[in-house]
Amino acid sequence: MNNRQSPEPRERDVPLAIIGISCIFPEADGLEAYWHNIRNGVDAITDVPDTHWSPDDYFSADPKAPDMTYAARGGFLPPVDFNPLDFGIAPNALEATDTAQLLALYTASKALIDAGYGPDRDFDRDRVSVLMGVTGTLELTISLGARLGHPFWRRALAESGVDGEVAEDVVRRISDSYVEWQEASFPGLLGNVVAGRIANRLDLGGTNCVVDAACASSLSALHLAAMELADGRCDMAITGGVDTLNDIFMYMCFSKTPALSATGNARPFDHEGDGTILGEGVGILVLKRLDDAVHDGDRIYAEIRGLGTSSDGKGNAIYAPSSLGQAKALRRAYQRAGTTPDTVQLVEAHGTGTVVGDAAESEALTAVYRESGAEGTWCALGSVKSQIGHTKAAAGAASLIKAAMALHHKVLPPTLKVEKPLAQLAPGASPFYVNTDKRPWLAPDGHPRRAAVSSFGFGGSNFHCVLQEHISEGSANEETDWDGDVQIVAFSAPTQHNLKEWLTRLGEASHWDAVRELGQISRKAFRADDAERLLLVVEKGHTDAPALATRVTSLLDAHKETTWSTPDGVYYGRGPAAGDLAFLFPGQGSQYVGMLRDLACQFPSMRASLELADAGDSENRLSDVVYPHPAFDHDARQLQEDALRDTSNAQPGIGAVSLGADAVLRLFGVTPVATAGHSFGELSALCAAGRLTRQDFHALARLRGRVMGELDGGRGAMLAVRAGLAEVEKVIAAESLDLVVANRNAPAQVVLSGATDEIERASGALRVRQIDARRLPVSAAFHSPLVSEAEAPLASALEGIELAEGPVPVYANSTGKSYPADAEEAKALLAGQLARPVLFDELVSRMHKDGVRTFVETGPHGHLSGLVDSVLDGEPHHAFALDASHGSRSGIRDLARVLAQIGSLGHTIDLQPWDASFDPPAAPAIAGRAALTYQVGGANIRTRKREPMPRNNDKAAQPARADGARTEDRAPNGEDTPALLSTPAPLPVPVAPVAAPVAGSVAEALRITQENMAVLQHLQQQTAQLHQQFLEGQNASQQHYHTLLQQQQRFLDMSMGVPVAPAPPVAPAVSSAQPLMSLPAPAAPSVYAAPSLERMVPAPAESPAAAVVPAEAPEPVTAAVAPAAAPDLDVAKILLDIVSDKTGYPAEVLELKMELDSDLGIDSIKRVEILSALQDELPNAPKVGPDQLGTLRTLQSLLDLIPGEGATPVTSSEPTPGVVEAQVTVSSPAVKTVALAAETQAVAADPEAEVEEVALRPLQRYVLRSRDFNGAPEEEVTRPAAGAAIWITDGDAELASEILKLLEGEGYQPRAVSAKSLNGSSNEAVVGVVILPPRDGASDEDLLGALQVVQAAGHGLRTAGLKGGAFLVSVSRLDGAFGTTGNEIADPLSGGFAGLTKSAAGEWPEVRCRALDLAPDLQNSDAARAIVAELFRAGPVEVGLSAAGRSVLELVGGSLPSAKGSLPLDKGDVVVLSGGARGVTAEVALALAKSCQPTLALLGRSPEPEAEPEWLAKLGTEAEIKQAMLARGDAPSPREAGDMYKRIRAEREIRTNLERMNDTGATVRYMQVDVTDASAVSDALSSIRELHGPVRVLVHGAGVLADQHILDKTAESFQKVYEPKVTGLRNLLEAVDRDALRALVLFSSSTARYGRVGQVDYAIANEVLNKVAQQEARRLPDCRVLSLNWGPWEGGMVDESLRAAFASEGVPLIPLAQGADHLLRELATDESDVERVVLGPAPADAVSPEPIAQTGPMGPDASSSLPLVAEEDIDVASCSFLRSHVLDGKAVVPMAMLPEWLAHGALHGNPGLKFHGFDNLKLLKGLVLDADASLGLKIHAGSARKDEEGYYRVEMELRATQGDDREFLHARAEILLAEALPEGEPQLSAPQGPAYEKTAAETYRDHLFHGPALQGIERVQTCSPEGVVADASAAPPPSEWMERPFRRRWLTDPLVLDVGIQLLTFWSGVHSAGPSLPCAAASYRQYRAFPKDGAHVVARITKSDETRVLADLEFLDGDGRLVARFEGCENTIDEGLTSTFRSNRLPLEVSS
Repeated sequence: MNNRQSPEPRERDVPLAIIGISCIFPEADGLEAYWHNIRNGVDAITDVPDTHWSPDDYFSADPKAPDMTYAARGGFLPPVDFNPLDFGIAPNALEATDTAQLLALYTASKALIDAGYGPDRDFDRDRVSVLMGVTGTLELTISLGARLGHPFWRRALAESGVDGEVAEDVVRRISDSYVEWQEASFPGLLGNVVAGRIANRLDLGGTNCVVDAACASSLSALHLAAMELADGRCDMAITGGVDTLNDIFMYMCFSKTPALSATGNARPFDHEGDGTILGEGVGILVLKRLDDAVHDGDRIYAEIRGLGTSSDGKGNAIYAPSSLGQAKALRRAYQRAGTTPDTVQLVEAHGTGTVVGDAAESEALTAVYRESGAEGTWCALGSVKSQIGHTKAAAGAASLIKAAMALHHKVLPPTLKVEKPLAQLAPGASPFYVNTDKRPWLAPDGHPRRAAVSSFGFGGSNFHCVLQEHISEGSANEETDWDGDVQIVAFSAPTQHNLKEWLTRLGEASHWDAVRELGQISRKAFRADDAERLLLVVEKGHTDAPALATRVTSLLDAHKETTWSTPDGVYYGRGPAAGDLAFLFPGQGSQYVGMLRDLACQFPSMRASLELADAGDSENRLSDVVYPHPAFDHDARQLQEDALRDTSNAQPGIGAVSLGADAVLRLFGVTPVATAGHSFGELSALCAAGRLTRQDFHALARLRGRVMGELDGGRGAMLAVRAGLAEVEKVIAAESLDLVVANRNAPAQVVLSGATDEIERASGALRVRQIDARRLPVSAAFHSPLVSEAEAPLASALEGIELAEGPVPVYANSTGKSYPADAEEAKALLAGQLARPVLFDELVSRMHKDGVRTFVETGPHGHLSGLVDSVLDGEPHHAFALDASHGSRSGIRDLARVLAQIGSLGHTIDLQPWDASFDPPAAPAIAGRAALTYQVGGANIRTRKREPMPRNNDKAAQPARADGARTEDRAPNGEDTPALLSTPAPLPVPVAPVAAPVAGSVAEALRITQENMAVLQHLQQQTAQLHQQFLEGQNASQQHYHTLLQQQQRFLDMSMGVPVAPAPPVAPAVSSAQPLMSLPAPAAPSVYAAPSLERMVPAPAESPAAAVVPAEAPEPVTAAVAPAAAPDLDVAKILLDIVSDKTGYPAEVLELKMELDSDLGIDSIKRVEILSALQDELPNAPKVGPDQLGTLRTLQSLLDLIPGEGATPVTSSEPTPGVVEAQVTVSSPAVKTVALAAETQAVAADPEAEVEEVALRPLQRYVLRSRDFNGAPEEEVTRPAAGAAIWITDGDAELASEILKLLEGEGYQPRAVSAKSLNGSSNEAVVGVVILPPRDGASDEDLLGALQVVQAAGHGLRTAGLKGGAFLVSVSRLDGAFGTTGNEIADPLSGGFAGLTKSAAGEWPEVRCRALDLAPDLQNSDAARAIVAELFRAGPVEVGLSAAGRSVLELVGGSLPSAKGSLPLDKGDVVVLSGGARGVTAEVALALAKSCQPTLALLGRSPEPEAEPEWLAKLGTEAEIKQAMLARGDAPSPREAGDMYKRIRAEREIRTNLERMNDTGATVRYMQVDVTDASAVSDALSSIRELHGPVRVLVHGAGVLADQHILDKTAESFQKVYEPKVTGLRNLLEAVDRDALRALVLFSSSTARYGRVGQVDYAIANEVLNKVAQQEARRLPDCRVLSLNWGPWEGGMVDESLRAAFASEGVPLIPLAQGADHLLRELATDESDVERVVLGPAPADAVSPEPIAQTGPMGPDASSSLPLVAEEDIDVASCSFLRSHVLDGKAVVPMAMLPEWLAHGALHGNPGLKFHGFDNLKLLKGLVLDADASLGLKIHAGSARKDEEGYYRVEMELRATQGDDREFLHARAEILLAEALPEGEPQLSAPQGPAYEKTAAETYRDHLFHGPALQGIERVQTCSPEGVVADASAAPPPSEWMERPFRRRWLTDPLVLDVGIQLLTFWSGVHSAGPSLPCAAASYRQYRAFPKDGAHVVARITKSDETRVLADLEFLDGDGRLVARFEGCENTIDEGLTSTFRSNRLPLEVSS
């Protein structure tokens, strides 16, 4: 064989053409949707749908949990309409056919149609092959195989003693959960039939087969197809991949690899990628040889130039990726393609998001691409898996289609979810950049666009494909890349009546394709010269067409103006165009990175303009500056902005983009009658007017930019002034300023230019006169004589350029007139333009005088249109910008609105090119075909309903009810009538004969059987829910229509031989307003069977078994085995049963007199669990707060809590949405309650309710730092009365003496005390305590003594606090900033005093608690004054005091930075961990063991466990073990049994954990050591050092809890908690060689940072740890020192009951593995901060405040006592509505937005409730913004409390920071929430008066200041002294007003509410002393959601005088129902507002 000559392979692959594509991928039902999602970065990953599997059954966050998956998200196919008749498939065979076969057939037929080879075309079908990629088993196999388990089910049931008939009933029921075997099953489950069915049904005669190369199957099939075509075996090949297997089987496969992402997202090439996500997909391509495709005239998407393949060979594991193997495939691909990698600009990688896979792939790519010899970074890298998941067999097809479409449309598409690339892919580090932004793919130099695709599979299969764009003679006429998501619906007609006929058609458009088709028809019919024109811009997913049609019809009746528009895109015009249309082109200052990106990616003409600009300089492509590679941090983004701001880039870049925009407008027939530009824009205007060629333009643009950029900084400066020309000239004259007015932009805006020192003088002079002015960021004094030398090079360049006379006049900046026709004069004017002033105001006025009435700003940004409005204020005109949203919204939407406005104004326009590629879906070829249409998605379908199994009639097996009736004899509502259509009942629980013992294997069999039945019950529940949704959606006409279709189906069935039941009569119509069936939550198993769900249409009412009745609230369904509750309920028995269940003690040994602690060992945690269960059983029992737990001593004390009457057991019923009534305390900043149960209930009640996403999210991480607090506003507090007693501890006698003197001078009676002198509690009426640290340093005894002093003063402090004025102040002496300055720590133990104070603040809220820290060098006298001053100040709890003044602490939040180094450990290094081998410490040790296999020494209190005795090893549960010990006599009492059980459980956990650590290969030693024993610690560590070497890492995690309130805490209890932490650390540090340490990690607690009720000792001890860590960090500079203030973990001290307690407080838990991983990453960072706060993951929409000021035990914002729940930065750019609410030139947030934002904050922590209103809204300070400023909004919310009416009241505050970071309170209110909104009745009578005659536009012009977005008044009906009546428009969706809205839908309607406020302003201007603005509202109530078409507003004046107006307002819907009511609305009247209203536009940034 070695001597055999191998045949020579072809050196080059035969080029192939992709001529047809069709696909179905997640969130995409076809190619158009798929490409749209890719191009626009749509994330198609969702939660697992109900059609697939239930996460409730299979999800576990633990990746190692057996038979569970840790992933519950993925990409799932949308269902498509599948008609089996189209493919000759019998309907009853559908469920026996895997969806992979069905969808492949469906998609292949569409791919052939797309290629032009549909059923109507004649071609040689025998020469077409089908070669598909399909992996492994199809889903149907799993279902059919599962059905064969029936022998095992029968055997288990029989062994469990279940009656034979019942057993058969159960088996039949389980079998029916799976697809039934039938004749079609075998072919239906085979993978190869995927290809065979395509060939069979499409009549294709070539090869058909499937290929399995795992995840590379698609490219493997492509490889085979390429060989078939190259060898001439076929002329056309259908190939691709199919994978619809996303069931639990596939998730389990990937989970156990493990390869799935624990965070729920595939993040290819991200530095924190943690795995992939599964997806489904079908992708099919039609291929031909390239030459054949060109010859046949086929449309070609892209060319396939080469395909490389390889195997990994011997090496890694079979599933491990190999970079060497992949590199072989890459090299072969480029060799066979005949090209080199340096010509490839896009690589669509395999990119699964796994750390190993991505690293290997990037390594292979980089190695091969560098071999080309090219340097730098040039190739975009991405993976579609970030959007759709890993579609396995279809993954290669998904990538191939993405790359082909990218080449076809010339777009570099984005990859999602990459926040920071892998280190090897960092910007500039490799040939590749991770492309996260869509960017136009501009033509490269010297070669076509090329892309490559990689796909790799398990088993070492590697494929790499090289693609190339197809360039043909027709390429110049490329089509626009439409996706159809934005439509211009353009109606024109001779009369308004005809317009309404069009609107009627729009109202009938029930789905988006219908809207799209109507849009296409309307655009073809549109005529701009028709008398009536109405154009609407509608968006998919945002527009309700029927509602819009109704609203616009009303608007047509209401509006009488000749032109009008609405903010949501409705434009109307009547009559001929009122003048000419002109284009305005912007100048420098309008540029921004990515400008007009959407147009550049979709319009070939735009792309051509950019390519022409690039052609002038191939080395420095301009487009790379305009659309640069993605940046991943602020600095990089700023560098990109700076590069574009450079004049040499900005001017040619603006010009290229502006001329591209010009070309786009001309595509639609929009041509200007005149053009003009601002400064540089004049050059663009000349080109657009035809006076310059495009080539000459770009040459001049580059020259002008370069010349301006080269002017040195000594050429002066420019100053923008917000004032009129005359006023500015007066200042120039008065100050003798040598300046010129360079720009006259608008009446109140000019720009000065001149020497820099003169500009500085001018700035000062203007500032004195209070005139706004600011320096412009320019390099010289443009448009002044100082830059006149730039004229020469421009003039020289112009000499060689023809400035032809054009047909369109161009208006010049420097003259305000049109350019001269003479070429030489025009050149001279253009050359000198840079040194002459810009007379933009004159230019605009002249154009208007010459007849221009419509100004279209054609280019980036929208500065000029605003200037035009200012210049022509009061004159008829329209000005709008093509880039109105500045890139913040879809550029296609902005373009659509401009075109619609132009069309509505009557200007010439051709709208037919819009969405020209849309081909409306054809109607069914056969009438009635829809009757056989099935929805087919990824999950296999079930077409036939199963008859319910006959009910088992063995009455003996059915539990009897209390009334003697058997359960099956009664309906669910309790009446003795046959059951109507109701909730499908759970299956009966088989009851074994009483005499038959169930033990051992029989018990296990019974358990398995019960679990199987539970699964079946769940499936039936889901079926019933789906059935309910279907029935509720039908109306009478649909039912009749369905009956007709059923008849047609019956005829078809008869023709196919299917037995047919008699046809049912038509059912009566059922109101959709009432539910058709009741679906309570699953109850305890009952024995009545589920009703039949055979028919999808209700059966006739005469049939009782299927009649439909309106559902009442269901009666609770009590478990059948429980008797009805008797009036004399045995509450004691219930209690004892619960205690028995929760503790394992037999109920018969329990007595009520037993002590919970001493007798039963029930600690506070277990008490919480027992009380929770008791609450469930007895809902009327009072709730017990945490502060009461300590008072419960015996079982009797628990029983005494329960009232004697009214306690009833809870029955299983549907839950009511709501929140817990008890007040809860949030124990950490930025932590919000995630009430999952309440949210689930809320969704059931309100399908549109917004629910927080629950997924594995990053831990919250904060670094403790200090900041200056000098100059903070001071607020005095209530002082204690003179003569009151104040205690000062005497540890520092000198300082205490100074303080005593000062307090005596204040009139108080202070005295020095100590714990010893007090000797216990005191009856003294003390009002204040000051704890001072001893001068020579604090000791452990001092900390305990401080606690004892506070205990002694406790009663007096709390009593005084209730009266006002009590304080507790502790003082530490660290560094004056709590150890955060980096200076030496003077006394670390004194830091523990702060833990005492913060805990007291939580327990004693009536006492003002402060913790102060003194700098060591602060003199006593200064320190005393500073301390006394703080005694009587409000403010933060923790304040540092030093010679520099005051400082406060803040927590700076943010994600953990990437590790720049590695762990400070090598293999074998010694790590000592205190805290034992359980819980948290064990998980950390395991993580360290896995990471670097060190030597682990674990120190714990428990002895090393021995082997268990045989009797014990067989027992598992707590109850089993305790009962066995009591029975054996090993434990004489329940208390001792409990202690023994705890010991056994601990030993088992230790044994398991040590085994896990040893399995990693690490050396592990466990040692029983009490860390508080110094000698024991020393001995243990000495032995460790002798055997293994020095200790390199010390982790101190030991800790004990003993929760008690401050007043209950004993010295012994304190020591029990304090010593393991502090003494333990001291002993450990003394026993190690500190100089050898590389890392010291202390496990502190968030309790230390925030304090916590009941944990004062724990807070003190952990604060000491924090400060010792600070000290050690300074002593050991080469050691990484961390003190981690952990929040609670899921393990360790937190069991199920404590977990519930934390959940009730909104405190998230830290998952064990995630916390351990976090610790390792903290160790690997190089940050120097010592103290960190690490909390559990925040909710999905939590806003993590940065920084969080530390003000109290709960850590809320510094200026608020309420927790922060949301924050957002707002500015004019991101909140577009602010442009329409401008007063005195500044944007002001409308008062109507405040209820919206405050309501959001209130609902944030109270999911499931609804916003009902507010009381006492006070606007304390307006939210005002300059044009370029931003506000930091902060929303604070208190706890919900239930009032007497049943509503929940939440105290709210709205605060904001601006500029200097000072924070102000702007508004406060009390928000009302309700479980359900009540009905309200209108109460206001409409004010009477004459009809108001002015139009809405005239009203706004004459009386109001509001801009377009807030002009919501549609018409005013009347305005009389009594009030106003008007109609208001609805607000557009929040996303149109805010880039980052808090919610997707409004809670109120801010536009309608603002209209109500506007009406009061309007009324006061007409009937009172002048205009007014709002300041307060007494109350607001909302009774229903606001209508989408606006509201009717009634405003009745209740009081008015010269200073204010008060009114009540009601908002009604179209039916007159009350929507909402405002009461006590108050406006302040001010005549001066008249001038303020006139200045209602923002100043605009303008530069040259």
